[in-house]
Amino acid sequence: MGALCSSETYMLDKETYKKQVEHNKMIEHDLEKDRKLKILKLLILGPGESGKSTTIKQIKIIHDTGYSTEEKMVRKHGIFMNILEGIEEIHLAVGRENMSYKNALSFDHIHEVRMFTDNFKKAEDAEKTLGAEVINAIQKYVKDETVAMMLKEKTVYNIDDSTIYFLEHFSRIIHKDYLPTEEDILKSRVPTSGVIQYKIMLKNFNFKIFDVGGQRAQRRKWLHVFDDVHAVLFITSLSEYDQVLREDATVVVIDSVIDVVIQHTMQKVGIQ
Repeated sequence: MGALCSSETYMLDKETYKKQVEHNKMIEHDLEKDRKLKILKLLILGPGESGKSTTIKQIKIIHDTGYSTEEKMVRKHGIFMNILEGIEEIHLAVGRENMSYKNALSFDHIHEVRMFTDNFKKAEDAEKTLGAEVINAIQKYVKDETVAMMLKEKTVYNIDDSTIYFLEHFSRIIHKDYLPTEEDILKSRVPTSGVIQYKIMLKNFNFKIFDVGGQRAQRRKWLHVFDDVHAVLFITSLSEYDQVLREDATVVVIDSVIDVVIQHTMQKVGIQ
């Protein structure tokens, strides 16, 4: 994502993508075993950023063991990335809407964020924290009158809810002893690539829950997961009725939802 100028969120590097491909192959192998073990298979579908992964996080918190301290520490890096990418998201919206900053130094603040982000993305240390200079740049940037106005009108400018949330809690998150709360984890976003599998015991039933990529380019990867599925949970966000897709600003989210249901789900189960 270079200087962070991208519509995608928290893009995966080649090594991570390779690992996910290998993981998907393992999942396909496990599907054969499931047929014999009678494990209940739940498939979670929906368009990108509809809340599929968030739903699974909620299931883990409510019905499983939740998140350990170690797991929360690992999530810090992703939350910091969400903040950095959220600032870039706002900057891109300023340009897209042909708006101007009220503070000329806002460009310097964006440059500082981009410089830091380039190095931060390469860091392997999950506990790496935000530096003092980038913290200062972010704090001054959001005080720009244009930025403040856009944050208040988030729907109009397609600013992600998680960006608003983390900026509102910024003073807590930058504390040296910061440990993500379960709410922070629920608000964090990392796009699902391919198929990710979760196992959970719920009321004496063994569930295998499958989370699949919601971006349109990912949807062909859904098909093999439909085999022997016991239930499909289709997720969509009510707040996205007037928002456009992150990967295609010409398509309204609700139209994409209808397209997914008709062209993929219904056709697969033989309704059409």
